[in-house]
Amino acid sequence: MLVNVVAYAHEAQEILLGLEDGHMAVLRGILKPETCMDGAGAVKPALDMMVGSVLSVYPVKQTRQPVA
Repeated sequence: MLVNVVAYAHEAQEILLGLEDGHMAVLRGILKPETCMDGAGAVKPALDMMVGSVLSVYPVKQTRQPVA
């Protein structure tokens, strides 16, 4: 299943960008069921989530350079 996650809040973005493969997080926000088509034209279930807040036990690391 494909899940599209969008975060507009700076704090939520920072935590999500700091996560690595295998890290778990709790996302809070608005979840909307959708469908999408794969390359063969088959319809697959999907979810769109607009994240308001993120909770993670992992410390946030700077993964990107600050924009000047």
